[in-house]
Order: sequence, then structure tokens, then C-alpha cells
Amino acid sequence: MLVANWSGVPAGCIGFNAFDAQAGEIHKFYVDPAFRGRRIGHALMAAALDAIRQAAHRTALAHTTIYMAQAVALYEAFAFRRCEPFRTVPEEVRHTEIFLSRSI
Repeated sequence: MLVANWSGVPAGCIGFNAFDAQAGEIHKFYVDPAFRGRRIGHALMAAALDAIRQAAHRTALAHTTIYMAQAVALYEAFAFRRCEPFRTVPEEVRHTEIFLSRSI
């Protein structure tokens, strides 16, 4: 888990862990609304991808929803592309789920 601070105040976070031997998965990506627009999300994503790369993973994975448009845009700016689901989700919410991946 990485935490971004702005003048000593927590402004955002991003978590990641091994999904399997080949991939790392990003979790809990969040930037406080009061700090958005300052490229904090960009810095967190770059740091998380670097950590995933250092762990010798070949792929980065992310799972979000259609409601997180800004997050999806940031993932896509970092070359994440939509992929097949890598975990099971309940059928009643499947239409809202977005799975993304990118090579490291």
C-alpha cells in the first residue's frame, strides 16, 4: 500500500499485491476529491507499476466499475486495456464491472 501526502495531509492511496506468479493486481486506488487535479493519481499509479515491475511480474491487473470514469481514464492513460474477467463476479452486477490489464 502506498499513501500520497500533500503538505503532510494524506491525499490518496493505492494498493497492490501478487495476483499470481505472473501478475500483480492493483487495489484500493483512491484520491481524495479535495486533492484531485494535482496529478496525485498519476504519481501513485506510476509508483505502483514500478513496484509491480520490481516484483518481477509481467502483467498488471485492475478491476473497477463503469461508475469510476476518472479511474478508468487514468488506467487507460497508463496503457491498461479492457480484458476478460480474471475473477468471478455476481451476474446481477457483471454489466457494471471493468477488468483491465497491461504488460509491464
